[in-house]
Amino acid sequence: MLNDLLFIKILYCTRLVLILSCIMNNQVYNYFLKHRELISQNLELARKNDNTEAIHNLRLSLKRIKVLLQYIEYISNKVIKAEDELKNIKGLFKKAGRLRDIQVQIQLLQTYEQGLKVKFRKYEKFLTKLESKGQKKYINAYTAFDKNYLDKLEFQIKNILKDIADEIIGEKATLLMKDKLHIIRNIYYKEKNEKSFHKIRTQFKDIIYLNNMVQGKLPVDEVLKINDERLGELGNLLGTWHDKLTALTYLETFNERSGEFNNNEKSQYDILAGKILEDKNREFAHLDHIFQNEIRI
Repeated sequence: MLNDLLFIKILYCTRLVLILSCIMNNQVYNYFLKHRELISQNLELARKNDNTEAIHNLRLSLKRIKVLLQYIEYISNKVIKAEDELKNIKGLFKKAGRLRDIQVQIQLLQTYEQGLKVKFRKYEKFLTKLESKGQKKYINAYTAFDKNYLDKLEFQIKNILKDIADEIIGEKATLLMKDKLHIIRNIYYKEKNEKSFHKIRTQFKDIIYLNNMVQGKLPVDEVLKINDERLGELGNLLGTWHDKLTALTYLETFNERSGEFNNNEKSQYDILAGKILEDKNREFAHLDHIFQNEIRI
């Protein structure tokens, strides 16, 4: 009787471990399924002219798939190599990203027009033409994209996840986060400039997506010295700073292609560039303060 009770208890505990393991595995797998579906939906929606939201959502899901692939590489001992897999979505990712950048610049220009109470019609026309060209390039990338690729990827990911224990899932996610923080520190101390902050931004965004994938179970407070909410705020701050960095590049290209301005126009565009530069530098200093005093890189 005692042996029977012991056997039942062991069987119950074993089933409980398997159930908990499946829950975590399903979280990762369901995360893939969610963003695979969002990619499929937004691939079609992004072909329309009024596609700002669709391009944004497509880009976000592609970024999340990128991080998921890095994670799967970790837990599979490189059975899946993220870099190799990402080649299959590279064209789509780049063209959607380029189009998204231009659309963000149009929105940012509108914000500055309201603040400065000036309409920069020539620059707006310049950005609109770039958006139209970007849309055509996106459609070409969409046409070239293998629509069956995500089916093949799903099969591979499902097979890898089914044999991974719950504790390994959490351990590998934490290790990947620590690796990314190590990369951030190396970049930060090697050279502190806008190019390095751009690379740091990518790594922090990856950590945000990784934490989202495992439903906030990463030890963010312990490793980064900030909570999940502050991590999200940092991601937004890095994004707004980067938008202004990009804005100055677009403005420079516009000025090179536009030829001569009259004195009034030149003065207005100088004011616009000066205001963006001022905001960008202030945000850069604020980010540096966070890195040093909150995260303590």
